[in-house]
Amino acid sequence: MNSSNQRNSCRLALVLCAVCLAACGDGKPKSSSNSIAAAFENQVDPRANAKQADADMRKLKEKVEAEAEAAVLAEIEKITQPASDAPTDIKLACEGMRTAHDGFIQRRLANNKSELDRWNVMKEVDLGKAVEACIADHQPKVAACQQNALTSASREIGRDRVETLQSTCVRKYGQPLAAAPGKPAKTG
Repeated sequence: MNSSNQRNSCRLALVLCAVCLAACGDGKPKSSSNSIAAAFENQVDPRANAKQADADMRKLKEKVEAEAEAAVLAEIEKITQPASDAPTDIKLACEGMRTAHDGFIQRRLANNKSELDRWNVMKEVDLGKAVEACIADHQPKVAACQQNALTSASREIGRDRVETLQSTCVRKYGQPLAAAPGKPAKTG
């Protein structure tokens, strides 16, 4: 190598060293190079983030559903009581429960004509059985509770909760079947 080429090579090496020193610094981390390095060091798996987000969303949904269910159950507990002017005659109480049950279903199906038509065709059978059972149980306080609950229920209490409303009234105000007036005690 001739001296001119050696000098050019040395100059080139010095320029490269200067560029490297400028880029790398003096051993002290620079903020921009530090943040870039940190980004590479802290790079996370996007699949893991997606799984965690999915799990968090599922937990949030379960929490919201549990809170909504708790609110519905609290309302059911609150409205399942007989009205103060409830009839004591079993036939009147059961007829009031029948009317309230029909109104409850009518309100829930108001926006669904086909289901409402189906209910109106079949309701005499369903409500007739409910009234027969009500009269046979001979518990006017339970029937009055059911009437009040079916009349007072908010829209959050859906059609699928009729049995819950009715059974809550039985639990709260019903007498055991063996002790119900007008019924012979059951023997084992």
